[in-house]
Amino acid sequence: MNRTKWGARWARRVSGALCIAIAGVACTSAPPDRPDAWPPSCCGEGVICECDGGPRPDVPPIDTGPPPLGCAGNGRVGTHCRSGSANRCVTGATCLDTPVTTVQAAFMLRQAGDVDPAHPGYVLARDPAIPADDAPLNGAEGSLCAQRCDPAAVTDTCGPCATCSADMTQMPLVAALGGAATVLAASGGPRALCRLDCTWSATAASPECPAQMACDALDAVCIEACTDDDECNTGVATSYAGELLTSLETAHPRHCNVVTGRCESTGSASAQVGDPCTRDDDCAAGTGVCLAGGHCAELGCANPNTATSTCGGASQDRGVCLTTSASSSPTALCLLGCNAASDCGAGNRCNRLADTAGATVTIGTFTGYCIGVCESDDQCIASEACTDGTDAMGVTHPGRCVPRCTGVGLVGAASGGCMASELCEADHAGAAYGHCAPADRFCGAGGTVGLVAASSDCATGWVCDELLAGVAGSADVLGDGHCARACASDGDCTIAGRTCVTSGVYAGLCRHACTTATDCAAAETCISGWCVER
Repeated sequence: MNRTKWGARWARRVSGALCIAIAGVACTSAPPDRPDAWPPSCCGEGVICECDGGPRPDVPPIDTGPPPLGCAGNGRVGTHCRSGSANRCVTGATCLDTPVTTVQAAFMLRQAGDVDPAHPGYVLARDPAIPADDAPLNGAEGSLCAQRCDPAAVTDTCGPCATCSADMTQMPLVAALGGAATVLAASGGPRALCRLDCTWSATAASPECPAQMACDALDAVCIEACTDDDECNTGVATSYAGELLTSLETAHPRHCNVVTGRCESTGSASAQVGDPCTRDDDCAAGTGVCLAGGHCAELGCANPNTATSTCGGASQDRGVCLTTSASSSPTALCLLGCNAASDCGAGNRCNRLADTAGATVTIGTFTGYCIGVCESDDQCIASEACTDGTDAMGVTHPGRCVPRCTGVGLVGAASGGCMASELCEADHAGAAYGHCAPADRFCGAGGTVGLVAASSDCATGWVCDELLAGVAGSADVLGDGHCARACASDGDCTIAGRTCVTSGVYAGLCRHACTTATDCAAAETCISGWCVER
């Protein structure tokens, strides 16, 4: 039977060297205490990187001698580098040894502050920052013999001791931005790393993982261990201006377990496989996982991948027990069983169970399992469509089953199926329907920074407000402006003191009238008689 190499793994998470210098950037001499590393000046202060100009002439070739014994010996792919040796890693691996920094400093991100009162669903940048809320970024801490790989490849190229993984640290923010791809994307090529295989335990550290590493529950590979609770709870938020910010989860925080080295949730004692959820805390304590699609799954079920591998609940017949990765010691996960998408409900597909020849396999009474990812519309229930899988930041994820609509380009009731705040977005090429997406999206182009223009990026009756582009910048991947509902009269303006601009480049926007900058808020200036964001 096929192992679920990526399905369950990707469904939970929102798919070389640690930092690769941009082509054409010159590298100078390396730090004297790290002759195998390119200098921090290539990629920014405090970051060790490798330039793209080929092997350094002053560094001996890697590992001319025999490899270390055993999978976990220093110098193997996925382990720490050998110390005090020119041949620090086996052939094909690069030794990364990065200083501990914060995610805020590494990615030049500001902290999120209060909710934006003028724009629900967005946050304001915190100024000044609170240093105690910065989160440590532990990528390759303590050194890592790194070998790049492609997690989508049919054949894993990492060898018998390691498995290809997209993970880099356990921080939600790093996962949201692409995991290992976050730091590998600039150089091109494979965007994942070979990681040492390990055996997962709900209560103990993995004996296969070196110091400063922990066994990831779904991939069953050694990744960076957490070091504090802030690392476990730092995610990404967005300002209305398009600035990415770091956001600290406080309502349902996870904690860093110093024994296992993993970020863990408190969980619910009464939860069962298949129960609805929005976070891991809604699922079983210690073993519960909330999958995309909103169903609880549980780690550690018995005898995975057999015809009798049913699991979950008191009767042990709610789900199917499958392995979660291609690791040599894969973790078993109990997922809600199904025979059709209708068994799973909205937002899910019923992923067919198949053997190595592609034939359908039955486990108990089930021929599939519920998962919140899709590749085509026919995998979703009839009222839903499968999205194209690329989010506003340009990161590609598996598609999601979302409500289908018929009024492409329209908002609310006119959209033919979407909520009042949603736009019916054109679906796949040639489709006569669309899928529902947030209407207050980012929009515009660098050539129109500071102007307001009707935009094909926005819904009918909305305008692209590009007056916020000074914060995001003309090269920001989210676009330079933000779609706003066009006003027709002052009565359409909900913020006190603002009036509807009916002519000129600001037409359709609600703004405060002004004569000088002193008439405007601290973050605004007066242009052409209207207060606009600096």
